[in-house]
Amino acid sequence: MMEKQIVSYLPKLADFWRLEVEQLEEYYRELQGSSQFYEDLNQKVADVPQFSGTTFSRPMQLRVYRCMLYLFTRSHKPELFMETGVQHGFSSAVILLAMGKNQSGKLISVDIPPDDPRMTGQGTLGLPPGKGPGWIIPDRVRQRHELHLAPAEERVPRLLFKLAKLGGLDAFLHDSDHCYPHMMFEMALAWKYLPPRGMLLVDNIEQNTAFDEFSRNVDGDCITISSFDGPDRTWRHGLVRKPPANQG
Repeated sequence: MMEKQIVSYLPKLADFWRLEVEQLEEYYRELQGSSQFYEDLNQKVADVPQFSGTTFSRPMQLRVYRCMLYLFTRSHKPELFMETGVQHGFSSAVILLAMGKNQSGKLISVDIPPDDPRMTGQGTLGLPPGKGPGWIIPDRVRQRHELHLAPAEERVPRLLFKLAKLGGLDAFLHDSDHCYPHMMFEMALAWKYLPPRGMLLVDNIEQNTAFDEFSRNVDGDCITISSFDGPDRTWRHGLVRKPPANQG
């Protein structure tokens, strides 16, 4: 079922990203065939009780959200990609896998330990004992990763200011504290530093109205997709593209 859901989104993503759907299909097949990546994940979780019985072998186990991140990174080839919120590191891992295929790009991640009250209060499970944020990222893709352990409201503004001097940011992913004020803070800040046609990606937009309000008030195209959208579980993701410079 999940496999069909992922494939069903390819035309929608291709239209939004102004790509041929065949290109995304090719990248998706590439992700399907990334056997070494799945083997690396399995080695990471082999001795972790929290993942007992888990074996990775295909994209559907990464969910629609992470498949979308792979397709975005592979097709847009961002040189500088910032994300907030790492936890185990599954999203970081697929972004870094795509950057490895691109042979270019750097992922800058900002996270706080998920036992912080802001995270546990939103239902986020803690990390396995002895594991730090991003522990599941395979060693063979880590060379393009830079991890900062600090509250996003403290570290992200300084990092964005620094990156602006180095040529700027290409994409920003919010996946940290999903309370309304913090989502608005991160989206507004990232929007300021994104270049024309830069991409803002936001996870868990179902938590509140922040993404809907923000996307309505900026002059950019946006879409939403879902990993789950039902009475038992809802997990929705938003994407908004900054308009070309001549459109304001």
